[in-house]
Amino acid sequence: MRSVFAWSMAMWVGCDGGEDPVDPTVETLTPVAGLAGALLSITGTGAEDVYAIGSDPDGTGATVLHYDGAAWADVEVGAGDLWWGWPSPGGDVFMVGAGSRVVRYTPSTTAYNELFLDPDGRFTLFGVWGAADDDVYAVGGNINASQYGAVVFHFDGTAWTRVELPDAAARQVAMYKVWGRAADDVWVCGNGGTLLHYDGAAWTALTTPVGTSLFTCSGTDDGTLYTVGGAGNGAILRTDASGVTVDESPAFAQTIQGITVHEGEPLAVGWGGVWYGRTGAEDAQTDDDPFTSVWEAESAPVSTQDFHAAWSDGEGGVWAVGGAIRSVPLSQGTVVYRGPNAITPR
Repeated sequence: MRSVFAWSMAMWVGCDGGEDPVDPTVETLTPVAGLAGALLSITGTGAEDVYAIGSDPDGTGATVLHYDGAAWADVEVGAGDLWWGWPSPGGDVFMVGAGSRVVRYTPSTTAYNELFLDPDGRFTLFGVWGAADDDVYAVGGNINASQYGAVVFHFDGTAWTRVELPDAAARQVAMYKVWGRAADDVWVCGNGGTLLHYDGAAWTALTTPVGTSLFTCSGTDDGTLYTVGGAGNGAILRTDASGVTVDESPAFAQTIQGITVHEGEPLAVGWGGVWYGRTGAEDAQTDDDPFTSVWEAESAPVSTQDFHAAWSDGEGGVWAVGGAIRSVPLSQGTVVYRGPNAITPR
């Protein structure tokens, strides 16, 4: 099994625009740092089509950057914090955020439209994902409520409608992320250790062994799902045919907010600018505990800022984004890249 920790740890820190692309043999670099707004989501269709999406610390516009493989460009999508993005098969990028706002950005025209799923703006939408342009989910909640704030909305290509959740999930204050493999295999994680699955016909709440917030989920092609979270101390769950179990979380891990699957293996990121990888899993498996995974943190932080999200670009590269995200305003955005490609600094 390939471990992320087998990669070299050379570090390069990005400079102002005008620099040549960095040497592709350098595997860990920071092509963007010091933005006014924190970056909360990283997504795209490949190493030449990357979106870094984030906050609006001064009310003048959300921090959104696009990288085309040669240069970074600012993307104008209006005011308000944006928490997550998803590139649709049709070419548009859905982004969601504060005030129940949904933005649909069209790269070919650089135009966007927006709508608010709650007229009073009570909800923050923290996650978005879809199986198709006409099958999209946005999840979030009212974190100022003591309970009954969680929401899941579905877009059918024409209108957004609110999804009726299982009682245990509906009583929570928020759902934080949605991810899926197909229209009949959709996962949502949220407050209070909530983990939901949609099989194309009904939503089911799974019993989880934790009561902490679960912030992000992502899965492998073999049906395994990894979910991360925590409240100061990191938590990693593994869901497969045997049910939901606690993976052996890294020792002394702070909150873990981002996870992606890279080349078949999960890679997580969290507070303190730390990467976490699963290593030595085959040696750890026994007949009594066949699903044990051993997670390890790298010996030194990759960033001076906290990480909020990670994304694998499908071309050998892994990206992580974050910033000063533990207090408002969310600020000091940063992008970190690890992989084989030459990346131009902003």
